[in-house]
Amino acid sequence: KKALAEAGYAGGITLDLQAIRSRDWTTAVAGYLDAVGIKTVINFIPYAAAQQRLSRNEEQLYLVDNGWFSINDAFAALNPNFAGDDWDAAHDQAVTDAVLAAGKTNDEVTRKALYSKALARIAEQMYFLPMWTHPSIAAFSSDVDYTPYFDENPRFFLTHWKQ
Repeated sequence: KKALAEAGYAGGITLDLQAIRSRDWTTAVAGYLDAVGIKTVINFIPYAAAQQRLSRNEEQLYLVDNGWFSINDAFAALNPNFAGDDWDAAHDQAVTDAVLAAGKTNDEVTRKALYSKALARIAEQMYFLPMWTHPSIAAFSSDVDYTPYFDENPRFFLTHWKQ
């Protein structure tokens, strides 16, 4: 509320919130925004339509319920969203340069430094805010030898029937 008042919106502001699914989470996010003075008009639209609106810079808030599942690399989340193309809502050259450079090298130290730089700027400017993860739930028979891992990525190729 203080930040809104300092920005000249002491009475609050109304923004469009585009979402593609997860009605319950979207409604919860809208409720939290409303509590601080940001009223939202929620529009659930298909993913393709939301991406088209994004490419035309027609979205004020975009709650995208997305996941990269077994791709445990910053590339999967950052390069599709901050590569300087039409799907990049930030168009921050420093972020784009770091993300593109990181995506072109296999040097671990260089990649970490570049993605760290990009992530720091993204967080500072609030371009992207990861809010939750989908739980991964698996059920197996006692006849199956399966080990769950901390990252919740199932490694079924390591699973086998007990002898």
